[in-house]
Amino acid sequence: MNCPKCGHTIEDNNYKCDNCHEYYVYIRKPDIKKRFLSSCIDGIIVFSLCYFFPYLSILGAFYILFKDIITKNGSIGKIFTGLIILDMSKKVKAGFKQKIARNLFLSIGLFFLIILSILQNIYIIGFAFKLVWILSFALWMTFIALEAYYIYTDENGQRLSDRLAKTTVM
Repeated sequence: MNCPKCGHTIEDNNYKCDNCHEYYVYIRKPDIKKRFLSSCIDGIIVFSLCYFFPYLSILGAFYILFKDIITKNGSIGKIFTGLIILDMSKKVKAGFKQKIARNLFLSIGLFFLIILSILQNIYIIGFAFKLVWILSFALWMTFIALEAYYIYTDENGQRLSDRLAKTTVM
């Protein structure tokens, strides 16, 4: 690989050019097992909030939306697995807006399901309402499966939301 600043040849494992002493980030496809483990850890947190504290389940949706800005290194799952979120264009850690944007679709889906669940528990609406909830849940799970498919098949390991936010996980 060549240094983006001076063109000097750099070893693959080195993050600093020996010639111009410029630091850079070599973006590679992240370990899928680490991404899966990170998602599982974050998913357990959300599930725990929604299952054990149903009236506080909205916190689960907020966790999904803001999980990557809780600490400077990302979500609790990313901290345990050592993953970070990078801006694809600048090759630096992603900014606040990018971290929110990459989790927006997942959190909107969960917000919608939580609101439907609250309405279902407050009002006895009937079969049609339960059908809407089931279809919404199926749509949300389909989106999650699509995100997983993109992580597995994309050359940079980007999910669909990563592409829209111009980020990747490494």
